[in-house]
Amino acid sequence: MKTKQVIKLLRVYIPKWIDLLKLQNWLIDINYMKGDGEIGADGFRTSATCDTNWDHLSALICFWPRALRDSPKTYIEYVVVHELMHIVVNEMRETGVKHEERVVSHLAKSAVGISNA
Repeated sequence: MKTKQVIKLLRVYIPKWIDLLKLQNWLIDINYMKGDGEIGADGFRTSATCDTNWDHLSALICFWPRALRDSPKTYIEYVVVHELMHIVVNEMRETGVKHEERVVSHLAKSAVGISNA
């Protein structure tokens, strides 16, 4: 598939999953990067990254569409969900069970469709 087709799919999947995961109250910036993605220290090629500022409800997700050109649509959708889940769980890097409780409450409300998640 062409890079433009990947971007078109991302533009369908991103709002779909923001809605399903109840992340509408977050400021989520999306960047479409040029190139083939980042290669980490482990040698794994990354096709997307997410930087989250949970205390301000903001995040930046960078996608490398060119790195996803040979991927099936289901994998591209998985990548979107994976990056959005980083927004949900990032807070759990903090110490104390209160952060974990807030994240788990959000996940449970999202799963059953309660809109004030």
